[in-house]
Amino acid sequence: DLHSFPTRRSSDLLRHLQRGDLAGARRWLDWAHEDLGNDAGGADPVSQKPFAALWPPAAGDDAGEIRCAAAVLLAEGESAKALPLLHPCRDAAGDPARRGALDLALDLASAATGRYAEMEEASGRLLAAAPGSERAERLQAQALISLDRWDDLRNLAERRLRRSADDAWARELLAREALHAGDLDRAESELRQVVKSGRATANDFNELAWLLLQRGRVDGEALDFGQRAATLSDYKQGPILHTLACLYAEQGRTAEAYRILVQSLGAKPGEAPGPDDWYVFGRLAEQYGLPDVARKYYKRVLPPERPGSEAISTYTLAARRLTALGDEKRPQRRAARAL
Repeated sequence: DLHSFPTRRSSDLLRHLQRGDLAGARRWLDWAHEDLGNDAGGADPVSQKPFAALWPPAAGDDAGEIRCAAAVLLAEGESAKALPLLHPCRDAAGDPARRGALDLALDLASAATGRYAEMEEASGRLLAAAPGSERAERLQAQALISLDRWDDLRNLAERRLRRSADDAWARELLAREALHAGDLDRAESELRQVVKSGRATANDFNELAWLLLQRGRVDGEALDFGQRAATLSDYKQGPILHTLACLYAEQGRTAEAYRILVQSLGAKPGEAPGPDDWYVFGRLAEQYGLPDVARKYYKRVLPPERPGSEAISTYTLAARRLTALGDEKRPQRRAARAL
């Protein structure tokens, strides 16, 4: 919400507060209001701009209000420094709209600092005050996934489906929970329902294409999903391009696989191959009849950092190829001639 308010200004604002210069802090807040404008509101009851709810035009000179509005602004660029200021502000807030704005600021600052338990608590309070808020539910889903609370995530998705049976995002959440549980049939079913709804995103098509690749079903349909994902993302998202390169490599379309892989590398910082990229190089090596080279590439693919994602990881694909290739054949030594 506050991307137009530079981090340098947040630091200046913090210095005013630390010196007790409330008049100086107020000037920064007024300037920020000019930059950010009012909250446009909308159908969602949870504010899009918590600062607008705390610092309206012609705000007063109350020291507490100045400090709390400043803390919300500070949270965008200096989240760790803002959290100790936001908690007492929220505890002291009496007005429901004010509490909601501070809970949203706490939610966003907790996410930025990796404090997902606090994030879940804040999003829970937002949902209690505004049941059905899309913004609050998305924040809560992010926290639940980070906390590995998959049963709660499934409950959230099912509540949304009871409100609307064609809720595509709820289906996406259920697919993610099914993948974590290793239930690939259910994950595929949920993703296919998203596609049938006509509201599938690039990530949805990519997830379905990757799932079919993992299940060994690299046919025209899988490739179509991969191509649609790349098209919807303008061929600019590395993970989506990696999926498409894998699909081409699996089908033996080596020139296309290499071209897409190069595009994928260009979409990442440094443009250097990462662990997952070596799998594509390995598949290309196999297609060119170089199994020993392929083995070396597959061994450079690392296991996933996040537990529970092994079943659909590139590491699993590489392990399968290593098993299929078998042990590396070593040249036999010639028997020494008897003198």
